Amino acid sequence: MIPINNKYSLWFIFSVFLFQAAIILYPGWRVDDAAFFLFRLKDNLFGAAIGGFSLENPSDRFIPFYYFGYQLISFFTFEPFFFFLYNLFLSLATLILLQIIRIKLNLKYWPVFIFIVFVPGYADSFYQIVNPEKELIFFWSLFLFTMMSLLVKDSKNNRSKILIVISSTLLIFSLFLKETTFILLLTFCTSFLVFNSKKFIYSKQQLQINSKTIKTLYGGIILSFLYLGLYFIFTSGDPENGYHYILTPADSIFTRIVFSIKALILYAISDPLLVLVLPTLFFYSAYQRIVLNKEIFVGNMIKYASFIDACAISALSLVAAYIVLGFHGFRYLLPAYPFGLIALAGYLQIYLPIIKNYCKKFYIFAPCIILVFLLINSIFSAINLAVFYKVSSYNFMQYKDVLIQKISKINLTNNNLVSFYIPGKITERMLYSADRHKDILSFYEVGIDQIKFNFNNSNQNWVERTIEAEIGPKIKKSDLLLILPNSTISQEDILSNLQGLRLREIIHTQSPNYFEIPEIRHFLKFIMLSKNPEILGTRMVFREVDYAIYEVL
Repeated sequence: MIPINNKYSLWFIFSVFLFQAAIILYPGWRVDDAAFFLFRLKDNLFGAAIGGFSLENPSDRFIPFYYFGYQLISFFTFEPFFFFLYNLFLSLATLILLQIIRIKLNLKYWPVFIFIVFVPGYADSFYQIVNPEKELIFFWSLFLFTMMSLLVKDSKNNRSKILIVISSTLLIFSLFLKETTFILLLTFCTSFLVFNSKKFIYSKQQLQINSKTIKTLYGGIILSFLYLGLYFIFTSGDPENGYHYILTPADSIFTRIVFSIKALILYAISDPLLVLVLPTLFFYSAYQRIVLNKEIFVGNMIKYASFIDACAISALSLVAAYIVLGFHGFRYLLPAYPFGLIALAGYLQIYLPIIKNYCKKFYIFAPCIILVFLLINSIFSAINLAVFYKVSSYNFMQYKDVLIQKISKINLTNNNLVSFYIPGKITERMLYSADRHKDILSFYEVGIDQIKFNFNNSNQNWVERTIEAEIGPKIKKSDLLLILPNSTISQEDILSNLQGLRLREIIHTQSPNYFEIPEIRHFLKFIMLSKNPEILGTRMVFREVDYAIYEVL
């Protein structure tokens, strides 16, 4: 086992702890789906989620437990701190469970399991709210811990029963948090059962699984098919307006292939461990065992070879599913990491000494250099995301307070309709921003009857250079201009187009020290914007974090 008592290991653990502690730093919301979910949770403890599924009004999504943890918290409080404290708890609990599993499997490389905090998807899930991947990675870690405990022969009968109940509950919650979760459950349970069947001679020291474990695995398979049945009953396909088509609007097989190739490249950059390293080691190990008939696992790992391979197949199945669908998101592959890291640590324990011996060979040296580069990029990307979420949410909470005060004053002193203009060139994006403003204001019980959210996409900006312009919105005195980050136009361009107007600054948050560490994403976005500025929703290479409110004089 790699010792953790040297100074470098301690510094690494300390850095990870500080990075995790930042989850509860400056807790707050943003103008995104959080506003929508907060309003729904306040209106209904279940967020109108479960009641939203009916045969009369089917949807193309089936995620009744999407809110899960936040539902529990919202029952007691809506303070942002407690939502992020919940995130921190899930994060630390996940890291602890993964280390316990590593110890039970006698895997050496503990840093592999901690590196997950520097995966972009981890930061994308834990440094903001709403996304269910944070619950999924915790549930799957706890499920794998339960499976490992059931495999121990000396486990007590009462303890086994408790663990089975926990496993069943976790399986149900995991399935109904995200549609693709059944892929992990079905592939893991099926492959683990097949590898340990009597007809499948897997290794010289085959793992003997008890009846409780077998029942749990069969239960997982049955639950997967039951979920699929419910999914097809309560959902309806909409080829042109469905969620899948919105994310990947492909009208032909060729376009679908292009989306899949794009997703593969982006996942290789953001998740190189799962997309590049794991499949390489898995298929090479399969080649050695099946074709060359070699026993590559040694010591205690021989007994758990089937468990490690089942984890690899589960992780790779989810990766393959998202690539085929053409979906890319930093957090989408996060639920596969508990499975993937277990398999990866097991294979590295076999092949890392061999890699060290042949590291001077070009066919080993070159891929290792590329991998190190991608892992460093992953760290930079995770840090950028974490800092972005913290700074932007901190600024939004200030912006939100001033906005509420201004609207409350309008409601008390002004009987006229006041227009709020939102930046943007794409109607869908502007409508989204307007709706999220309405949600967050409704969440704080602020009346918006006298407020009209407006925008214009007929010009290169949301407002013409002068008030006298014939084209564009007819802004008037006391109207408010809302400048938001990451719109379809940069804030610099927006402000330059407002020079002909007489404005009073109500608030403009300033983040002079905010910057992003250069990463591959910036380079790719620069190329895409140079070739076709209309290809992306946002027009900035680097993210924006500031908010502003200006009043027309």
